[in-house]
Amino acid sequence: MAGCACSTWGDKGASNTDPYATKATADNHWVVSGPHIMILPTDAAQLEAYSTDWTKGGPWVMWKGTPYAHVMVPLTGAPKASGKKPAEKK
Repeated sequence: MAGCACSTWGDKGASNTDPYATKATADNHWVVSGPHIMILPTDAAQLEAYSTDWTKGGPWVMWKGTPYAHVMVPLTGAPKASGKKPAEKK
């Protein structure tokens, strides 16, 4: 993994699947994250071991399959989601 960034306050929400989304929709898996660390890979293959499911409270991959894919590591429990739980991306 190449680098990381940290958000100590969290965010106002983002799509877990579409890095270009600007608002929640019925199918873009909008997630409001609390404090977290973002780990940025040097090789997308490094992300294959991680789930895209943010609801379990552990690390997950956000924007998997895009050039912006990264691991989200929550510093507190699972983030809030609007919409339904995502299907696992493989």
